[in-house]
Amino acid sequence: MTRFAKTIAGSLLASALIASSPACAADATDWNAFVDALKPAADAIDKEVYQPDDPQNREDAHTILLGELARGYLQHSQADADYPELIPTYNSGFNIAAPNPDYVYFGTPLAGDGVYRLRGRVGTNRFTFFQFTGRTEEGAKMASAVMGGFALSDLQAAPDSTFELILSAERPQGYAGNWRKLEPRTIGMFMRAASYDWLNERDPVVGIERLDRPARRARPTAEAAAKKRMALAEFVKTDSVIWWKHMADLQKRGLWNKIGIEPWGTFPGQVYLEGLYRLKDDEALILETEVPKNCRYWSFLVGDMQFRTINWVDNQSSLNGFQAKLDGDGKFRAVIAKRDPGVPNWLDTGDYSEGVIQGRWNVCDSEPVPTAKLVKLKDLRKHLPKDTTTVTAEQRDQQLRERRLGAQMRRKW
Repeated sequence: MTRFAKTIAGSLLASALIASSPACAADATDWNAFVDALKPAADAIDKEVYQPDDPQNREDAHTILLGELARGYLQHSQADADYPELIPTYNSGFNIAAPNPDYVYFGTPLAGDGVYRLRGRVGTNRFTFFQFTGRTEEGAKMASAVMGGFALSDLQAAPDSTFELILSAERPQGYAGNWRKLEPRTIGMFMRAASYDWLNERDPVVGIERLDRPARRARPTAEAAAKKRMALAEFVKTDSVIWWKHMADLQKRGLWNKIGIEPWGTFPGQVYLEGLYRLKDDEALILETEVPKNCRYWSFLVGDMQFRTINWVDNQSSLNGFQAKLDGDGKFRAVIAKRDPGVPNWLDTGDYSEGVIQGRWNVCDSEPVPTAKLVKLKDLRKHLPKDTTTVTAEQRDQQLRERRLGAQMRRKW
């Protein structure tokens, strides 16, 4: 199983595996024990973070730890398998693991022997996909893995766009509506909702409840609450380190100013592309690729060396098949640069000189791999089609304002 496959399941539902560890039981009701348990997360920075002597890099890493603490608190303390709720896992606030700006990500713990009901309203967005995560044995340790899933469009919905879905080990007797089987080793569910037109598409609204438990939730014991808190400290440490290791792997593979297929394979029908950029202030990297003739969804983004997507609310750090402008020959050409090159398909690095490049082809009839060419900014136009239009400073400002509004219109909290 790939690192990402392990992590997308593990980071989402770490409490299901960590909370039972011996470390979570040691003097768990002592707040200082929790604070002490967080310290190893900071210690990991010195070993794993890219160029840790750079104070900006260290501060970026501290921001990641804060984000892990915040999202981990929601996942560990707010939802559990008996009282599930779709909790945000990655977004512009929880900018960890290079989130795709077009996706909103949610997750919840589940129990494989439980009976659950999802109700809500389907959206007008590009697509929504649910994946199950489950326990698997890795040597003598228990880990988590991505299992099967389903698209929201696969379900029958009412004329008013509402839907209902039952999740259980067996279909309820006499129930003829939407149903999906839960495997005994299921520990959770992960949801991606993809949007092309952020301003005008609407994300789905989904709620979940467990039917074979009382609706009222009793006050947890002190020991149970403390155990979750201690599991949170372990989550902050382990989840952060995984992504720094991933960035180290990309460097070892020599992917500077290159991009290739990344064999993650966790999302059916989706092909990941990944590489690294390294730029001077007066340079630009041109990505060029054919675009599949038939493709449900595609996009490209840039991130930093901490594997965070560059602030996509205030910067054009990503482009999808709706936002991008194709050239007359049908190809997509993006310009990765630190300052505005005055072209439509600018991927803004947000003042970072180095970072990650990531692309996605989702349910496409081909999987082209882009080429990358490093050029001087002053010579950029010589390397682009003659019909490449110019984006003025005023046009870019208005474009970014619309982008910012669209990003805020998404359901991410």
